[in-house]
Amino acid sequence: MPCYMFSYHGHGTWMPDRERGYVHRQRGLQTSDSDMADAYRSNQREGAVWFDPPIQQIIVDTARQAGRHIDATIHAVGAEPTHAHIIVSWQHDRSWKSMRASIRSALTRALTEAFGKRKWFSDTPSRKRVRDQEHFDYLILEYIPKHKGITWVREQDQQAALKRKRQ
Repeated sequence: MPCYMFSYHGHGTWMPDRERGYVHRQRGLQTSDSDMADAYRSNQREGAVWFDPPIQQIIVDTARQAGRHIDATIHAVGAEPTHAHIIVSWQHDRSWKSMRASIRSALTRALTEAFGKRKWFSDTPSRKRVRDQEHFDYLILEYIPKHKGITWVREQDQQAALKRKRQ
């Protein structure tokens, strides 16, 4: 059963001049680069999208509902002003790319309906495969809950992870 954490970044929020660097689609992790950030900004057609609490709530609610429509389990959602993480698993043959795209489409539709049409997300959401039960439990008990924005963790996953931690 595939299990992934997909990360959706607000359009224009993770620029190359971030102190911790940035991720380039083809070259991977890069060091901070103010010249590249200037180039990115000059090419932007719309301003940055910051996920304030009303936007975060729509992201959390929509991600939770999307699971039913794509025959998947949404385990957790964690939001911040610049991005949101969604942990999802499924038991059918759809690819991770297709699942990631379906969730993004659902989020975009909901945000557009609530706030109007615009570019909501950066071009390519990131993905991280959940390696094993220990990694899953870490994401459920520590990583997602530490996010500063609105978060949600499926109760049965949280309870099971806490039980395993006590053993």
